[in-house]
Amino acid sequence: MTSRTLCIGLALTTALCTMAAPAHADDSVTRTPPSSEEHATPSRRGALLERARSQITRVYDDLEQNQPQQALLRIDELGPLLPDGERLVLKGRALLQLGNARQARKHLIEAVQNRPQYGEYHYWLGIAYQAGSAHSLAIESFRQASLKGLESAELHVAWAQSLAATEDVLRGIRRERFEPEETEGFRPGTILRDGMLVDCVYPNDHEWVIAPRASALFHAEKATQVDPEHGPAWLMAGQVWARAGFHAVAVERFQSAAALVGGEDAARCHQLWAESLYAMGDFDKFVDHAKQAVRASGGEPALCLAEAYDRAAKGHAMLGRSVESINCLKFACELKPTVQRHLQLADALMQSARPDEATVKLKAALKLEPTRKEKRLIRNRLLQTMQLSRAG
Repeated sequence: MTSRTLCIGLALTTALCTMAAPAHADDSVTRTPPSSEEHATPSRRGALLERARSQITRVYDDLEQNQPQQALLRIDELGPLLPDGERLVLKGRALLQLGNARQARKHLIEAVQNRPQYGEYHYWLGIAYQAGSAHSLAIESFRQASLKGLESAELHVAWAQSLAATEDVLRGIRRERFEPEETEGFRPGTILRDGMLVDCVYPNDHEWVIAPRASALFHAEKATQVDPEHGPAWLMAGQVWARAGFHAVAVERFQSAAALVGGEDAARCHQLWAESLYAMGDFDKFVDHAKQAVRASGGEPALCLAEAYDRAAKGHAMLGRSVESINCLKFACELKPTVQRHLQLADALMQSARPDEATVKLKAALKLEPTRKEKRLIRNRLLQTMQLSRAG
């Protein structure tokens, strides 16, 4: 983003024009005596310009540090030193941070009307529309921002978010065959002139699926290429690839994101990474990343991890991995013991011909204050384990 540099340059130009304003030509008009700034010496003007530069820089610092109220106060203090368009944009951004998307849109629409040639003004208007879930309007604003020359990872991430919110991420895909020599270096995510490579469906025929430029997949991947150090771009790319069902590619994007993001983004990254691993059937790594998500988010470890182990147990059971399923259920019971978890573990142990261990878990379930219905289930299961033990 170049708005800070642009704003400071415009503001300093405005300040110079104010200081250099000529005297009124009509002597019959009574004028207010000139201020010291109007007759400022070069050194004095330099000091005033440096002060203006510092004040404008602080407005941007306030916005970056999520202090919108302070930013609004500084904007008012700057007064005529700020060009109209930039004052409107900065106020709009501050109002967005305060959660007042409606007022923010009003200011940003005026800013775009004031300086329609500035791509960044269109970008912030798009963000305001997006905040109000007006994604079609946001997409058009992002398109205008791009046409006006703005090219940033933030723009493409926001563009992808609105596109993903309004349509299927695979909408508009097509197939195309290439000559063998053309496909050297081709891989999912490669940007072409008219789209982006998604997957090779027929390797022998060099036939690829291509996503159009006006797609969430294209813009999410484009963001990672515009700025490879922008963590949210990789996170968004992972989300879109996962929604499209390409979990192996999504895992690669989440891996890149994890090295660049922190805090809530890191927790979300590991959570989504875990979901893709689950979809791929890698339940052990699913649990590993669920743990990392819990650590990053500061959530209740016992509850969150117990649920992760529950899901991993189901996944292993679906694939016939009874030993792994039982181990996961045991971990879940240790982390957050409940009647239902002990019943599920007892059932899994009985199916694996381990009635004595099942009996232990059923008796433990009775100590957890089960309901009447649960007590009946537990007693029925105990009878079954006794019969199995005798038969054994």
